[in-house]
Amino acid sequence: MKILFQIRPNAFTERGGDTVCLERLATGLSAQGVSVQIDTEGTAPLADFDCIFLFNFALPQLLKQQAERAKQTGVPYVVLSLNEDIPSFHAQSHISAAVLMEYVRAGQPKQKFSERYPDPWLTTPAARFENEWTARNAALIFTTGERESRVLQQYYPGLSNLCAIHLGFDLTSQGSAAAFEAEFGIKDFVLSVGRIESRKNQLMLLKALEDEDLPLVLAAGGFSYQPDYEHAVRNFKRAGKTLVLGRLSENQLANAYAAAKIHALPSWYELPGLVTMEAASIGRNVVVSDMGTTRDYLGEDAFYCDPGCPDSVKNAILAAIYSPVKSSLKEGIRSFTWDRTAQNVLSAIKKAIPEMTIKLNLSANEDNARAQGNLSEQVAGDLAFNSVSEIIQKAELIARTGNFTEALDLVVSHKRVNPDSAALWRAEGMLLIALLRHQEARNILQTAHSLDPKDSRVVCGLGICARQDGQTQVGHDLFIQALKLDPNNKIAILQLLAVSYELDSFASLEAVLKDYVAANSKEIDMSYALAGCLYRQSKIDEARIYCKEILERDRSHVGASELLDLINQNSNSATGQSISSKDFHSSPKQEIMERVLRIAELKRSHKIAQGLQECSALLGDLAVNSPELEEVYSLHGELMALDGQVGESERRFNSILVQFPNSVRALCGLGALYGEQSNWQKAEEFFRKAIAINPKYDVAFAGLALSSLHAGDKEGAWHYYEKALAVNPENLRAVFGILELGYPQSRYSDIERVLKNYLDLHPANLDFLYSLAGCFYAQNRLSEATQEVEKILMFSPGHSKAVELKEAIETRRTRG
Repeated sequence: MKILFQIRPNAFTERGGDTVCLERLATGLSAQGVSVQIDTEGTAPLADFDCIFLFNFALPQLLKQQAERAKQTGVPYVVLSLNEDIPSFHAQSHISAAVLMEYVRAGQPKQKFSERYPDPWLTTPAARFENEWTARNAALIFTTGERESRVLQQYYPGLSNLCAIHLGFDLTSQGSAAAFEAEFGIKDFVLSVGRIESRKNQLMLLKALEDEDLPLVLAAGGFSYQPDYEHAVRNFKRAGKTLVLGRLSENQLANAYAAAKIHALPSWYELPGLVTMEAASIGRNVVVSDMGTTRDYLGEDAFYCDPGCPDSVKNAILAAIYSPVKSSLKEGIRSFTWDRTAQNVLSAIKKAIPEMTIKLNLSANEDNARAQGNLSEQVAGDLAFNSVSEIIQKAELIARTGNFTEALDLVVSHKRVNPDSAALWRAEGMLLIALLRHQEARNILQTAHSLDPKDSRVVCGLGICARQDGQTQVGHDLFIQALKLDPNNKIAILQLLAVSYELDSFASLEAVLKDYVAANSKEIDMSYALAGCLYRQSKIDEARIYCKEILERDRSHVGASELLDLINQNSNSATGQSISSKDFHSSPKQEIMERVLRIAELKRSHKIAQGLQECSALLGDLAVNSPELEEVYSLHGELMALDGQVGESERRFNSILVQFPNSVRALCGLGALYGEQSNWQKAEEFFRKAIAINPKYDVAFAGLALSSLHAGDKEGAWHYYEKALAVNPENLRAVFGILELGYPQSRYSDIERVLKNYLDLHPANLDFLYSLAGCFYAQNRLSEATQEVEKILMFSPGHSKAVELKEAIETRRTRG
């Protein structure tokens, strides 16, 4: 049987749970005689395989593309869904993390935390990932447990292709507590293994143990997608000692489990949490949340907590520490092995796809080598290898299954007969890095560099070695050098991303990311990295633009959604209160941004006099070269226009253009002023100038729509309103314009789309909920209209328009 594993392109540069599952299943299926090939680029010829194995419902667009290609080719596909129930935790975890990060930035004022921390379970749930087409067309959907299967049944009623399997784990060593204590100087601690991120909830763990004199060790893995969250974790102050470790080898990790008192992972969601299984397998009590499929594996033998409540986490930890370990925990967890998982997977595939027959395509020699578990011993004289590139490709395939030592043996054996190959020296060096043998790796890579000084990957490898030695600035400079040799070296970009956050230096990173994004506009994750880089430099407007562009293309992009929420958190939280209140201390730069946001909010609330007063005060405090100057000047001009000071407003906008000639906001301000004076020809000139500078400036599109309306061109106005909303679904002028034009023309489907897009971002806006209910009512979709009305009445039982519409709905129903 030939199975092709297809996974996301960055699965091996940005490892996750799906990477681990792929590697272990590939190894387990190969041991059963299956021919397995791994494809990260989506270029493998699908027709050559009996089955395509796909991964991860968290990537719905990529997954659907892979699934559609398989179906078009006529090859059945199966999916390991790893389905996270996003509505049950995503928004909740984000608001919790936002408050905890502010708490750390403010110096951890405990009284203020209890006042400010909201109940995360009252947060409006986030939307789920949409995978219905992929789910219904799959031959099989493998889930990690019965609970995950139940969630998918709720999402997609009637699914009959679900197969719950239990994942395995690999930890075979019982570890040495003494070895860990000798290396790190700590024992009998609370251990938490997992990449530092809001979902893993390390800040809540720290908050729970803030006043406890218990040592805590975070085995973090050495990389985080959320540098700001990681920074807060590393700066959290506790009564007890906190040790944050980077990537640990398998032996070091086993030693950590052995030396720990308990393991705690109060994660917001796990499927099922392999590190928890590892800790349980060597007889450690484990603390987990009851979110995901963890209970399918641990039953009642774990200590469960509420991930959104520090007291619940604390109580579970203390109970775990002072309770004896249940014998059933260790015995039960050891029944979950990857071999057993692979057997169950293969059995299910054979049953689900009966036309498959086992096709053995491996040579006798390779079969024997597989049976012995050692391909590399015969490699030196293997005639199948015709070039260095084939050797390296074979080594990479072996490494992707986690067998780095075997891959290294393969490369070294061939390097002996080809000692002048820079590529082989480079491959050896990179494999040594993967094995955490950095000193050896540096020496090997220096030789590779002498053979080929223009190899970007070699320079990048040297940078990684420097970084591991604590030479962060040296690593930074080497990554820049590597990117000058190859601007598309993604490993160098990711390494530069990490060291830039460590150094708190972002100018070089910004330039690199902008060049990369300009040349690779389809790579959303790099646009997201750029948005984060801009945010850290307080280039808020630019960061917001990139986030909105990302979400325009992929509404399910978790990172962009979180970052956009973070950008807006000073003015909005789930409770309607400002997280960054005056009760939290801020840096001078944060204070300026808070004042800017406050003035913008005063403008939105039509508190014009107060806004003008605070704007004038802020202008008096800003330096002449302040990066916020253009935005504050623009706010000043807009407030003066709203106050009727037309001449002063025009002078302000013109003064902005002298200092900032490309200020699209000032151009649109002048356009709006001319529009108010009914000089729409002049107004249109300014709006078009703004579009020429920034082709995605939604305010200018809305201005052109108004200009078209005054010229009697309703279709032109509609066109420009649509363009404005494509850039920014929150542009109220454009939303109202669509409503004004759409209702007389009965364009209900367009109105519905616009309202739903806005409500996706502002789900509790009662006026727009009422508009959507009215849109459904106009189409005689009474059940949907009733649902929206009920939402309004839940928030505001006395909402007169909603009560009136509810009565109208009942009357229409009665009349039939």
